[in-house]
Amino acid sequence: MGWRRQAWLVLMAALLVRFGYVCISGQLDNKPPPYSEQVRIARYLVHGTGFVSPVGPERSDPSSWYTPGYIGVLAAIYGLLGEDTLASLATIRIINLLAQAGAIAIWVIIARRLLGRRTAALAAVLMILSPLITFKAPEIWDTFPTMLSGALCLAAFVLLRPHRNWHYILVGALCGAGAMVNPCFTLCYPVWFIWQFRRSRHASRSSRGPWRNRSFPIQTLSLLLGFLVLIAPWTLRNRIVFGEWFYLRGNLGLEMWVANAPWSDGYFFSQDGRRIHPVFDPEQADRLIQRGEWGYFQDCMRDVKSWSRESPERFVKLGLRRVRWFWFGRFDLPTSRAAKILRFISYTLPGVLALAGALVCLIRRPSCWVLPATMFVFPCVYYLSVLMVRYRLPIEPLMLTMTAFFLNEMYRTYRRSRRTSTTRF
Repeated sequence: MGWRRQAWLVLMAALLVRFGYVCISGQLDNKPPPYSEQVRIARYLVHGTGFVSPVGPERSDPSSWYTPGYIGVLAAIYGLLGEDTLASLATIRIINLLAQAGAIAIWVIIARRLLGRRTAALAAVLMILSPLITFKAPEIWDTFPTMLSGALCLAAFVLLRPHRNWHYILVGALCGAGAMVNPCFTLCYPVWFIWQFRRSRHASRSSRGPWRNRSFPIQTLSLLLGFLVLIAPWTLRNRIVFGEWFYLRGNLGLEMWVANAPWSDGYFFSQDGRRIHPVFDPEQADRLIQRGEWGYFQDCMRDVKSWSRESPERFVKLGLRRVRWFWFGRFDLPTSRAAKILRFISYTLPGVLALAGALVCLIRRPSCWVLPATMFVFPCVYYLSVLMVRYRLPIEPLMLTMTAFFLNEMYRTYRRSRRTSTTRF
């Protein structure tokens, strides 16, 4: 089977499974929760208030909470089809399902190119049937567009071999567009570029191709040019509105404050079970309204720096706790036994097998180190800030690819050992 046909089959199968789940569970026209910050900002855009803070009553307090990529799409749909109508909600969810299915298809193509057909076929099955990805399908967040943008950007480095500088400008622009949806893959961009440069340089030396005379600085500058062109308008808007330079989103101080406060357990909750995030806590919401969103974010960052100096051991301890939660899940919450079993199957087991697959990949396929590196670099920011299950979803297809690679390599090892023992006898 050719890679194009396989990609289309995977896309249709993934879309059918998720669309069936959303329809059968009756969630196609479910309204988003009232605390959804992205939906609230989209509504304010439709009302003409602007890109303003999603906490508290609708007011003209400019927001740096999110980038406008996905929120702009929500606002356009709400403006055309109405707010929370059947048509608008169904359209948003279908777009999310298409993004999710497209991301899965692209990851299968990447796996086929780097790890072989068998690994790609097994990864396709795991991704299509993944309970974690499927159960999150009805949510209206930027999760699945982010998953798609990350897959597209990596595919641009893996599948394409640009021979002119303007190709690098296009790849940089694609990364910039992905960052405008959600900048969570930004730390991975240098990893992908370095890997692609080393691979292409090796190919040019062996084939004396057009890469032979290309210089690393020119390629880097071309990539940065395309990237900066896409993010410059929003960066300049933030500089004019808030008076400071920062990278796309200004809410890092808040997320770190919530996750590392003296009363925090490392997640959303305080020791007494209260949600201390201003979206949920009226006291913090009033404080944000009084200080303004940007002032509140700055206060949070100052508190975080103070806490990290006063108690660095606790800061590190909470970070290590979130490392464990990211890869293996959290099991200390009061849930039923069935829920814990489901969490183990859908979240913990893929995390364990993905780590094993990444280590095996580094040993047996060192030329494909970009995949384990992406998997290890992506979650670094979440070790410092608030962590939720959906924050892992953008790289869940990669983790399932590493799981498929591990299972395939173990099967090959088993067959090789069986063949060797049979030959001896």
